[in-house]
Amino acid sequence: MLAAMETQGHQPSDDPRESERLLAFAELALNNGSPAEALAAFAQLRGTGARSGEARALEALGRNDEAAALHRRLWERTPPGTVERAEHATGMVRCHRLHDDVTTAVRLGETALGEFGEHRHAWHGAAVRLGVTLAGALTALGELSCSQYLLNRLAAVADTLGEPASRGAVRWNASLNAHLLGRPVAAYRLSMQALALFGETDLPRHLAVVRGIHGRMIARAYPDRWREGLDLVLRSAAELSELGQGDWLVDTETEAAEILVRADRPAQALPHLYSALARPQQAESLVKADTHLVLAEALAALGDTDGCAAEVATAAAMLGSRGRRHSQLAREWHRTAALYRHLGDPARALRAYEHALVAAGHGGPVWG
Repeated sequence: MLAAMETQGHQPSDDPRESERLLAFAELALNNGSPAEALAAFAQLRGTGARSGEARALEALGRNDEAAALHRRLWERTPPGTVERAEHATGMVRCHRLHDDVTTAVRLGETALGEFGEHRHAWHGAAVRLGVTLAGALTALGELSCSQYLLNRLAAVADTLGEPASRGAVRWNASLNAHLLGRPVAAYRLSMQALALFGETDLPRHLAVVRGIHGRMIARAYPDRWREGLDLVLRSAAELSELGQGDWLVDTETEAAEILVRADRPAQALPHLYSALARPQQAESLVKADTHLVLAEALAALGDTDGCAAEVATAAAMLGSRGRRHSQLAREWHRTAALYRHLGDPARALRAYEHALVAAGHGGPVWG
């Protein structure tokens, strides 16, 4: 992959000043939502730093299998216990999770995180963030208790280190777990803590994402405060748009629409949903399936049965192309089943429930 890229267009630069200029340009392009330009610039550079940037650019382009392979090569070449090795492990785990190989993501994450702790290498912020990424993979696998146990351990480490980004990352993911466990008030409090901690960092993308999550948790924990939650989600969307974070925008606009549907304002939800569906989604098509399901719910509330049925069918087709075991996949199939029941189609509802069981790790393949 690397050799092929280096032979396309320009050869890697040997001029230190030109290399420094190209590296700065590549990082700027990547941070401003132009991953294709960043990838081309990184390919003209030599050194581990350029290869790391190349892996991140591949991720941003949704080429997660290639990014995972490059992260793994860099991880294997980097000394154990270092920040750089933990960062490559984090990328490796994240890419495998997005590529629907959650089991591999967990296995690699556990191996990489095993380098840190008592009688091993000292903890640092990058190692904590690796652990948080592993916890997210465990959640995706449906292992919520294991994920929460790990996050509890990481919270103590992060608080000792005192880094706002690491402390915020732990609480961000703990908030999502609390939400999945049906503890909306705890989820709200944890998201509020995460938002305050990321406010102390220079990580605008993370701050914007957590702002949207906090808005979601306000609306879920306190339904009468849905306008407050919606305002935060819309502010998050505006910030993400300015940062060129299209993938996160799909999720954020869908969440804004879901808040409106829950507040019995389905017509107001439609512009957000159509905007989300019009955006290119490179990394996580489960998010787009969720958008179609929220649109189906909005159309059902508006009495558009045919439109609802079409959106459910689209979502079901997208879900059927995914890997088998994934907790969000299970939740989306369950939601699909409920919509088929609403449409008076018990046969399809039953098959959707069966898909949900398989995605949750129960039962065999679904036929028909």
